[in-house]
Amino acid sequence: MLKCDHPHIIKYFETYKEDSHIYMVMELCEGGTLGDKISSEKIFNREAIAANYMYQCCLALQHCAQLNIMHRDIKPENIMIGNDGEVKLIDFGLSLVREGTENNLNQAGSPYYFAPEVFKKVYGRDVDIWSLGVSFYEMLSGKEEPDCFPFPA
Repeated sequence: MLKCDHPHIIKYFETYKEDSHIYMVMELCEGGTLGDKISSEKIFNREAIAANYMYQCCLALQHCAQLNIMHRDIKPENIMIGNDGEVKLIDFGLSLVREGTENNLNQAGSPYYFAPEVFKKVYGRDVDIWSLGVSFYEMLSGKEEPDCFPFPA
């Protein structure tokens, strides 16, 4: 996360340990997650807002791609709405730094958002775009954890 200095990626400040806990200090995002927004509004019918959020997420993923970072867990719960209404990608716990397409990578992330190639364990950074697309389908349809995709959970 230290490498990811971008307006649409959560800012990391520091980590400290206290007793048996590790704390990460990051930017405050009071707007909640995109998942919260989908749940509370049921059908997100503001296409212009959805398009703006999607654009901001694409900018963040473009920055990650320039750094050869695969997020691997893009989903509405990992997209925060910042204090200024801007989108912030969070939770890089499953991310990897890789170039191109890799063989024998573990399946990582949330199965409902997996790209088909993740099941084959041969994939690259483009799987994040698939997951982003599923997230925004969910946003526009108001359906959580889409059951219309033919991939097993």
